[in-house]
Amino acid sequence: RATFIIMFKHIFKLICFFIITSCGNSSTETNKSLSSLIQPEFTYSQDFFDCTINSEYSLINLESFFSSFVDAYKKKDDSAIKVSVLFPDKADVIKKFIISVISDNNPQAVSSFVEDLAVKGFSDIASCSFSIYQMKGFDIVAKKIKPISDYVFIEILRCNYNEGYNFGTFKISIERFLNQINALDIPYSLSYIKNKDSDNSFLWINSFYDIDFKDQLSNNWIKSKDSIEIQDEFNSNSSCIDSKSYKSYQLI
Repeated sequence: RATFIIMFKHIFKLICFFIITSCGNSSTETNKSLSSLIQPEFTYSQDFFDCTINSEYSLINLESFFSSFVDAYKKKDDSAIKVSVLFPDKADVIKKFIISVISDNNPQAVSSFVEDLAVKGFSDIASCSFSIYQMKGFDIVAKKIKPISDYVFIEILRCNYNEGYNFGTFKISIERFLNQINALDIPYSLSYIKNKDSDNSFLWINSFYDIDFKDQLSNNWIKSKDSIEIQDEFNSNSSCIDSKSYKSYQLI
């Protein structure tokens, strides 16, 4: 449990769990086999571009570039993509960042955006890995919430299903989880992104629209009996490699 708490900090204690059947080995294996037939109903694609600000430039230069770029880009009235910039949370000096682009399974729109960046001289300010993978995703908890500040606090987990488990076993528990999170009524959304290289891997992205979310969770749910049980169930069914926190600013 100590390893789990370190890995998942606070919110990750409540967000994922699975039902473990105990009707005998034969029944368990049958259930797992059937669950493998259940696939996610993806609704969009998401690309993440890792970037580094060039040595002779600073965050101020980057912000200035995006300010003028976005104004010009919006005049095209191009609603085919949604673009955000993710900066590491609590970093003393910001040199690395991520550009997130969500599209309606439209790699051409993403490619056009990248080309526009190049035309405007973005490579002078920052170096990015612009590989378009179109990772499939959908929102498990989808809420239209206006952020209190100019950014959204997000946490990204890289996870793998344990042997014998898959999205089907996970989906069984989503309905129970939704009941719990909806009862909390906190400004929160949740996305599931399939790893581009493996059906066994996924990204779990939590988005919080209130800077006081930690207190809300601590006071309302994390220390509850349900939360503790969910921690154990998640450890039994899935393992996460790491988690990283960002401040996400929407550009387009």
